[in-house]
Amino acid sequence: MNKLLLALAASLIGHVIAWFHMQAQFRWEWAKSFWWIFL
Repeated sequence: MNKLLLALAASLIGHVIAWFHMQAQFRWEWAKSFWWIFL
């Protein structure tokens, strides 16, 4: 039971990290295109 809970927690943390990484990637792409237009 404890190992199952640990695996679930690790999976959740992995999803959160992946989500934040996707958000950062999207913002970076947007910022790059924005600066390109600005320049």
